[in-house]
Amino acid sequence: MSEGLKTTVLRERPTSGKPPPRAGALPVVPRDAYERGALVAEGGMGRIYRARDRRLGRAVAIKELLSEDAWLRRRFIREALITSRLQHPSIVAVYEAGQWPDGAAFYAMKLVEGRTLADLLEETSTIDDRLVLLRHLSVSAEAIAYAHDKRIIHRDLKPENVLIGPFGETVIIDWGLVKDLDDDDDPDDARPTELTRAYRSVRDGRLTSAGAVVGTPEYMSPEQALGEPVDQRTDVYALGVMLYELLTGAQPFTGETAGEILGKLLDGPPSPPESRCKEVPRELAAIASKAMAREPAARYPSAKEFAAELRRFEAGQIVLAHRYGSRERVLRFIRRNAQLLVVLGAASLALVLLTGLAVNRVIAERNRATDERNRATAAEQQALAWSDRLVLLNARNELARDPNKALAWLKELSPGFRAWGEVRLIAAEARSRGLSLALRGHAGPVSEGRFSPDGAWVVTVGDDHTARAWDTSTWESRALEGHEDEVWKARFSSDGERVATFGAGPRVIVWDVGAWTRRAAFEGHREPVWDGAWAGGDRYLLVVSRGAGYTLHELASGRSHALSRSSRRHVGLAVSQDGRTIAYPDGDHIVARALDDERGPLEQQLADPEGALELGGELGSVVYAMALSPDGTQLAAGLDDGEIRLWPLERGATSRTLGEHAGGARSVAFTRDGASVLSSGADGVVRQFSIQSRRESVIGQLDTSIARPFAFDGQRIAVAGGDGLIHTWDVETHKHRAYYGLDNNPLSVNLAPNGAGVIATDFEGGVRVWTELTPDGELLARGPQRARWSALSPSGEEVAFVDRRGRPRVYNLSEDSSQTLGRQRLRELDGGRWSPGGARLALWSRDGVVELLRADDQAARRFTVDTLTALAWRGDDAVITA
Repeated sequence: MSEGLKTTVLRERPTSGKPPPRAGALPVVPRDAYERGALVAEGGMGRIYRARDRRLGRAVAIKELLSEDAWLRRRFIREALITSRLQHPSIVAVYEAGQWPDGAAFYAMKLVEGRTLADLLEETSTIDDRLVLLRHLSVSAEAIAYAHDKRIIHRDLKPENVLIGPFGETVIIDWGLVKDLDDDDDPDDARPTELTRAYRSVRDGRLTSAGAVVGTPEYMSPEQALGEPVDQRTDVYALGVMLYELLTGAQPFTGETAGEILGKLLDGPPSPPESRCKEVPRELAAIASKAMAREPAARYPSAKEFAAELRRFEAGQIVLAHRYGSRERVLRFIRRNAQLLVVLGAASLALVLLTGLAVNRVIAERNRATDERNRATAAEQQALAWSDRLVLLNARNELARDPNKALAWLKELSPGFRAWGEVRLIAAEARSRGLSLALRGHAGPVSEGRFSPDGAWVVTVGDDHTARAWDTSTWESRALEGHEDEVWKARFSSDGERVATFGAGPRVIVWDVGAWTRRAAFEGHREPVWDGAWAGGDRYLLVVSRGAGYTLHELASGRSHALSRSSRRHVGLAVSQDGRTIAYPDGDHIVARALDDERGPLEQQLADPEGALELGGELGSVVYAMALSPDGTQLAAGLDDGEIRLWPLERGATSRTLGEHAGGARSVAFTRDGASVLSSGADGVVRQFSIQSRRESVIGQLDTSIARPFAFDGQRIAVAGGDGLIHTWDVETHKHRAYYGLDNNPLSVNLAPNGAGVIATDFEGGVRVWTELTPDGELLARGPQRARWSALSPSGEEVAFVDRRGRPRVYNLSEDSSQTLGRQRLRELDGGRWSPGGARLALWSRDGVVELLRADDQAARRFTVDTLTALAWRGDDAVITA
């Protein structure tokens, strides 16, 4: 084994990012497991020496890391692990990777002895001598093709890294810069902020000191020299340089310094190989030129195609990169049939004419074969075109069922597809219909999903006896366990600091939002808990058990107070916007009760008859839904017989009927101004009743008679229809929108605050979330910086983001302006969250750094925790779970 002596690494070592792998990641191997021999090669990072594996009795080569630098160690381990996955005769095999008892990393590999391709090239003086070495380059390309098939690239291919054994075997060595294209965590990837310095350093001849790229300058591709993302085509470029050097005896670009070499590379393409050596075969020159194309898209896609071209040349077949003239075709035929022509010429000069005719016939046959091949290619292109048409047809058909699947179909289009205008139309229509995110985590059907008041969390509840809390910035979730039966509902407090979950079991659990610890548990419900609502400044939780009446739970004391023991199976309840009035059915009447701490403790309030108001008129049916007006002066109820009734909250007042729904009412709500009542029913109709004028209007009509209760955020109504869709209407404009993507009929629907999204569940346990900035999902504004992370403020007027340089910034959508927050940069960002009022912003990174910033100035507090589990806001104070 030997290592190249040319400059290979030209980048500065990063100072932040993921920590290097721990020493324990490699097994400890005693030094006496190997009998060390002579030193083979030594460089700045490591050394290679001969050794004998005493355990297996075989000769090996040991590569040992010399530096104690953590990042070099990390890359050394990466080299060993990735190379060990490559099992190819022309790639040096890794037998073992480990660390000595003192912690020094090493790996053992196959001992290959021989000379490098660079050494053999130096001994040649003519093109014929160099062409003898073409077979070694072809074998090298086939080995790299194998690595490319595994999505692994070498990034440092050069003649010094191709070893030729004494029996002609060819082996690729020195995989120190190897990269797995499926692994985004590569320590050698340059950050975008380094690229400008890198290019300037190239122009100034100071690349080594500024360094932002990796590789050997003489064999680098342009994108590699600029520190841009690389793929298999970067290795193809290096193979092309090696072929260029084999053909001409010289490298395409030379210079005294790395900066001078890369400066020439970036200035333009090299001289064609045939201009340096007239004897160069034109086919090989064409292969080298295509492999060294400045634009990656113009090169061979991978080493597989490059190696195939070399095989075609060696076999005397047509090289695809070269365009043949008639004269070249004749000469190729003569070369391939030289012996036959000599025999025919010696036999009789008279056969010359016949031979010429035969040649013409062969050429004609060749042309016919070419024509047949062209026709086959055309037929293949036609088949691909028909296939693309079918893909577009399937994508259009899926638009009405699932826009997400429509976009998935577009990924099946062939590489040669060009009608992107139609694709953009399908993608735009899919976006307008609503693209959704599937939440997966429950082990059974999911009954409901609900957003927190600030939109930072979603809580889902399911038949698997658990609730799950989802962080909407990352959509990661955690299970909330403690129920003994199916969980049906989740109810957030008005301040978003707590959430209650309940269902078929006897237990109601209250959780602290963010920390997700159990705050309280109320036991003893004999019947399933059907619904609930927070009241009294979020100090009380009003719940209803169908057939067992209404209960008011007191959070501070943990006591429960029975409000009614109705034999009817009422499920409707209501709480005023200020939380000071609750309403519930009691037998054949509705009771409204005031909660006022000035009137004494809760028990005293509940015992005071003056605090309860029994509304006049018998119900005559089960109350399915209730709502209090925004000013707390009126109450609306939807009954199971279909009636929508309205009461003024006055002692002795009677109700009046606003309208009816066939099959029963399902939901009622007041508009923001309290002037109208909204309702839905089993008839699939969404109605609006004007209280003053007593006029009735239809907001929406579903194409099904199966309708679930609606969700209402003051502006939009969302209904889960039996047609498999989620429908929303704007109550002012009656504008309708349908959301697609559920795999089954929807079970429940809820709205995010500020119209920022919709969440729905279906009968098969599916959960889908549609998030959007506007109802049609159009672009609100485009900020001036590329963002690594962003979040919309609760008001929807500002966007917080961290730019490419790690600076926290706030962008005002209406003013089209931004400002920087804080005076320090964040290197690695894990997430962020606005406070409920939008006055403060918390940012945190994976290494435990938390920074609290104010949105109106540059003041910031930064501190570090060992482990960050969760972060939530309680008022203007950040609560961290470590």
